[in-house]
Amino acid sequence: MGLQNRSQLLTIVAGLALIVGLALLIAGVVKNAGKCESGGSSGGQKGEPTAPPKTTALPKETDSQKLFSMLTEVKETYYKIYPYQAIYDPDQNPADLLQKYKPYDPAPASIKERTDKSKELRKKIDDLGIERSKLRPREKKALAQMEHYLDSVFGNPYEENYYAGDWMMGPNYFCWQPICDMVSNLRSSFNTGKAYVPTTRADVVSIVEVIRAHKPSIEQYQKNVQAGVEAGMVRAKEDCEAGFNALNSKYRNRGADIVKSFNVSSKTAYFISEKYYSKLSVGDRSNWGPGANLSVEMFVANELVESIGKPLDALLSYLKEEYRRHCVPSTVTSGLGNLPIDNVWKDMKQTNKTTTKKLPNGDALNGAAAYEMILPYFTTDKTYTAKYINELGIRMRGVLYPRAVEIAKKITKKAEQAAVQQFKEDLNSHEMFFNTTVIPENENGAAAAEKCKSMETAKVHCPVRYEAMILWFKEVQSILALIEPKTVNFFYLSGKNASTPNCPLKMQAKFNPSSGSQSFSSSGYACTKPARYQLPFFLKRPGPRYNAYSVAGHEARPGHHTQVQGFDEHFSGGEKTDKDVIDWLNKVTYYTAFTEGWALYAENPLLATETDLYDELPLQEYGMLKWQIWRALRLIIDTGLHSRNMSMQEALDLFEEFAWDTTDKSYKDTIRYMSDPGQATGYMLGQLAIWNMRNKTEEEFKKAGVQFDEKEFHFQILSTGKSPLAYLAEHIDSYIVCKVNAKARADCAEILDPKGTHVTSKGFMGKTVGTPERWDWIMRNQKEVEHHE
Repeated sequence: MGLQNRSQLLTIVAGLALIVGLALLIAGVVKNAGKCESGGSSGGQKGEPTAPPKTTALPKETDSQKLFSMLTEVKETYYKIYPYQAIYDPDQNPADLLQKYKPYDPAPASIKERTDKSKELRKKIDDLGIERSKLRPREKKALAQMEHYLDSVFGNPYEENYYAGDWMMGPNYFCWQPICDMVSNLRSSFNTGKAYVPTTRADVVSIVEVIRAHKPSIEQYQKNVQAGVEAGMVRAKEDCEAGFNALNSKYRNRGADIVKSFNVSSKTAYFISEKYYSKLSVGDRSNWGPGANLSVEMFVANELVESIGKPLDALLSYLKEEYRRHCVPSTVTSGLGNLPIDNVWKDMKQTNKTTTKKLPNGDALNGAAAYEMILPYFTTDKTYTAKYINELGIRMRGVLYPRAVEIAKKITKKAEQAAVQQFKEDLNSHEMFFNTTVIPENENGAAAAEKCKSMETAKVHCPVRYEAMILWFKEVQSILALIEPKTVNFFYLSGKNASTPNCPLKMQAKFNPSSGSQSFSSSGYACTKPARYQLPFFLKRPGPRYNAYSVAGHEARPGHHTQVQGFDEHFSGGEKTDKDVIDWLNKVTYYTAFTEGWALYAENPLLATETDLYDELPLQEYGMLKWQIWRALRLIIDTGLHSRNMSMQEALDLFEEFAWDTTDKSYKDTIRYMSDPGQATGYMLGQLAIWNMRNKTEEEFKKAGVQFDEKEFHFQILSTGKSPLAYLAEHIDSYIVCKVNAKARADCAEILDPKGTHVTSKGFMGKTVGTPERWDWIMRNQKEVEHHE
């Protein structure tokens, strides 16, 4: 089961290289005060030569000091150019937020300014010449994180990379653009527990001005999409629909219903509650609006509708009714690879109007080059080019696919060609899915998506799908109960090195009609609510059953739930301790290759080769193997769509030929890859990198006569948390050296016991940022990241 011979990967996966900067020593002199002029007095007699000014050499700035100074500058710059995120600044006083908060600014000039500022800061790091060898392990990680963060425009590779041009293409499949979180950012910013509370009429006017600032931002976003049509940066029809569905699912309560997003709970006071305005005088709580006949709550509610609700309605109407008319057939473009297109399209026909193919500043647009700009955010390593990734996918497909054929022969007991044909038919049979009866047509499509937005409404309007989802929930829960005890030997479950989560996991349905993927969302360090395992509600055929074991391992244990929730609980430092700017950087960064790579490593080899999970279950073993093949095909398809002019149909043909899949799962996933260039590459790259690190560790330990401990190795990986793959490889190399000889390095104690040294910031070069109370609020309310299969 799995790839039995791990060593074969050593010939497939390239070693991870690290770039070490040259040291730049900074020194200075301070001249004595006093300016000597002819005939003047400087402490000597007139006409006598004066003593040369004394100089005092400043102490050299250490590499740690350079790092912390640079990190502080990056943090301060970030909140200046992203004021809508100021609520998550640990140093921000919530009561002063009104003076700093502004909605996301999508103006092209602003996007360019943020992109250029990121590049400027990135160059400054190189110019500082921070010597990595003189940094502590925690600081080395922070340097690698900061470099990646700035290379990807403050961690925003799509919307904020001006030169890539993605900001002109409308919302994507995952709705990762800032426009998608505009309302939640506003709501969170004034719901902190210690929020700005108005006490005068002028305060209310200031709040209204903040609300009104959202309208031009939303309108500008629409102008950007219109500019994309003119420039030839447009999506395929299927991609346009997925982006619209994603944005629409974010703003179900809009227009006159936008106030529903600001409902008052028993613990908080939003803009439209009487409690929020309780400190106003009686006179200041009335006589609002053009006719001076509204209460302050109603006046602000109307402003929410006029400045946010209606503009969002207009944007969604534009995307649905006008922008879609300019989207093109997938035969014209299925990704960045052949963008920009030559002519404007309308109603699926090419017009005579040519596109500009240029950015507003006159620079030429190039989709394939844009892909290479975006790719390192997801791979975390610039050495992984599109060419290398494509070739790796082809090689891994060649390793994995023959094993699928062998399983088909084993199950059907037929020769190869007949076995594959029979097995394909079996995989599409009714019993392979969770719906017990055929799903009626009225439970499919846009009409069903409008009616079925929750399990409560689905039970009434989509009863067949509802029953299938309940059955799917139950089966996954049974599988999770089966898997968990099989993973106990992989990790420390208790004691100071515990790394597995205690927070429970809840099953949920995801009602975005374009979604075809299962996903996981963590609860945070305090586990104030269960972590969530989400299943797509609108697959045409819910399932399949035969890959449920592997996907459960990916999303839950020993995959995302173990890694992400476990890190939150045991390593994030969520408890009230002093924190510095490195803790801030850990909070705002995310690394697809590491997180998704771990989850795929959890599928194979952990579950596939190190447990008996698939013994006597060849069909589930095939399901595991199919998902390994799927991830290899992703490497081929993602690079194909965005750098090799592959069409959507060619991608679907690959899924049919090698994954034996013709369901709408492959259709929806292909749209996902079209819409989110680069995201799908991180999975297998990360898996192979971690697997390669493990192989190297075992081999080096064997040479040195050191016993390999799987729990300890996994502790080293999990305690590292979020990091670029190159840093993770560097850390494991250091771990190997220290295990062979604990005295080989001065920092071995910190490397071998990272949990004992990295949670608190006391004793580090960096000063404490924020207060324990602010950190506690931020850790409890930080934006969740969905992790997908």
